[in-house]
Amino acid sequence: MILTLAILAGCAYALAWPRRLRVLGAGPGWQLRHWQAAAFVCGLVVAVAACAPPVEAMAQRAFAVQAAQWMALMTVAAPLLVAGAPAAAALRVLALPRRPRAEAAAWTGPLAAFLLASGALWLAVIPPVEAAVLRLGMGRSLEELALLLLGMLLWAQVIDQRPLRARLSLPQRAAFLFLASAQQRILALVLGFAQGPFFAHYFTLSGRAAALADQQLGAGILLVPGVLTDTIVLAICIFLWLGEGDSRGQVRGGEQHRILDRRLARVRGA
Repeated sequence: MILTLAILAGCAYALAWPRRLRVLGAGPGWQLRHWQAAAFVCGLVVAVAACAPPVEAMAQRAFAVQAAQWMALMTVAAPLLVAGAPAAAALRVLALPRRPRAEAAAWTGPLAAFLLASGALWLAVIPPVEAAVLRLGMGRSLEELALLLLGMLLWAQVIDQRPLRARLSLPQRAAFLFLASAQQRILALVLGFAQGPFFAHYFTLSGRAAALADQQLGAGILLVPGVLTDTIVLAICIFLWLGEGDSRGQVRGGEQHRILDRRLARVRGA
């Protein structure tokens, strides 16, 4: 399912960049659209690899593999896909006017995106939900697709889809990512410090001790590698924010110097 959707998404994305999607042989310097296309393709590759049949088979036997799948989709594939500016590409295909604000780029409000993405991750670890997903034939694929799309919704709040911009300021984006990472860490701590295995499926397969160890390993994946992307982007947001403040200070300093020069010129003319 994910592979089919990835192929369709790749074809639709290529159609959105007529005569411009030339990554190979693009010259010595890549332009913004080339980086966007490369990021989108990498995101599709990561999503397909995370949901490949061999990985799915291992996820059926180990919760740690399933946790790695979730993190690959939500914290690696999702930001790469958003960095590819799919909203800007969709506006181009639909011939809609470009809006410079975030309404077109972020798709929905930051609070709704945060609640939906975070709630989906917490919902996925509830034992009855996990059991229902395993019973359904397409349950796993639908769960993975939902996590990927909601992850994109989350990252659309902090990654600009040039020429569209996210509505949050840089300090707000840093706070937004900090909260998203915090709730993920809390979930990892809940799983890691649990006295028994959460999921009857893995308990039945391997026994209590092995299932608990597997769950703790999955918690470690959520706790450390799972927040790596958030930490990197958070640092970038803070760096850009500080740089933005320095540039504003330089502009104000230049304006003050120009005002002083004008006043001196008037004094000399008088």
